[in-house]
Amino acid sequence: MGFAVVDVETTGFAAGRDRVIEIAVVQLDAQGAITGEWCTLVNPRRDLGPQHIHRITTREVLPAPTFEQITGDLVTRLAGRVLVAHNLTFDARFLNAELTAAGVLPPPEALDGLCTMTLAPRYLTTDRRNLAACCAAAGIPLTNAHSALHDARATAALLAHYLAAGHDDWSPHLEAARSRPWPFIPALDTPVVHRSPPGQPVARRPRRDGDPTYRRTTRNTAAYRTNPAPGSATAPAQHGAAAAPDPAAPFPRSSSPQTRPPFSAANHHSPADTRSSVAPRSPAEHHSAAVPNPPASGYPTDAELPAGFRLDPGDRIAFTGQTDQPREQLQAHAAAAGLVTHPENVCRWTKVVVAADPDSLSTKARKARDYQIPIITEPVFARLLAELRTPG
Repeated sequence: MGFAVVDVETTGFAAGRDRVIEIAVVQLDAQGAITGEWCTLVNPRRDLGPQHIHRITTREVLPAPTFEQITGDLVTRLAGRVLVAHNLTFDARFLNAELTAAGVLPPPEALDGLCTMTLAPRYLTTDRRNLAACCAAAGIPLTNAHSALHDARATAALLAHYLAAGHDDWSPHLEAARSRPWPFIPALDTPVVHRSPPGQPVARRPRRDGDPTYRRTTRNTAAYRTNPAPGSATAPAQHGAAAAPDPAAPFPRSSSPQTRPPFSAANHHSPADTRSSVAPRSPAEHHSAAVPNPPASGYPTDAELPAGFRLDPGDRIAFTGQTDQPREQLQAHAAAAGLVTHPENVCRWTKVVVAADPDSLSTKARKARDYQIPIITEPVFARLLAELRTPG
């Protein structure tokens, strides 16, 4: 059937702990001609890691499907094809971890495939083997690096360059992939979500009460001015009734691999066999763990804090995500101004949370929203720090 060129963008380097947040598959025939491509953002239900590298924001992944919801669509695009990636070890580790977590056991050797980085010395005259260097050596344009679809297209072009050289017989790889049984997972044509074009602002996700400004600014201003100690007369007793379920909540326990038996090659299909002892789920059943609705339109400019909000010496603050400045530097600046940065957890008496992405899905950010604590960006924190009144 040909090749399936895969690229993933992730929250980090540790497969199983970090998650896939974007995946692309470019399909090629045995001669190297592109026959199809598919790409989607993936909602990891956690923080997004080094956003300065992949440039994906929380607002973009919120309406995206989870990996479990695209499993059938992905397996359909991989079955019967030779898996290809640039630095295959990295992509294959994440594919294996995500598929296993979704209850799908890939067949043995299915994720071995071909690595265009490993093959580079045989076909290219370059000492460097990263994707940009290999593409330059082969005369292949690479635009928008660290975008899964653009990187997969570039890797597909590299593979076509290798195929055209005629140095190797690829038929054993193709035949092995064609006969290798994958578990049968129904493809549901789950709607895909693409990242926004570079430079285009993304609509902020809606607040729980439907207001697209998302973060509350109506909390009692006295609670913003001071951070009373637990049990004091001025400490807030409650923060209202129980909140509605957060669309950024972690995966329910029922979707963990420990609570549902994995698919295996015992219930499988080859490209010519679509039988299965596993009853296919309908699209409605497959989406029972609902993905949040797309964010509301509009891009508020200064809805983060109420008028007159300030930080004072002794206020407790927290940090979340991979900020532009190292966290240790930010904590040192805060401590020098008299702010409290340890312990690093978020509690009811935290004054503000500084985030790499103010829409973060991290545990600290979710807790801050539960407590109605402002979540601000580094530039806003820098302004508040400059305005902070020093003791005396």
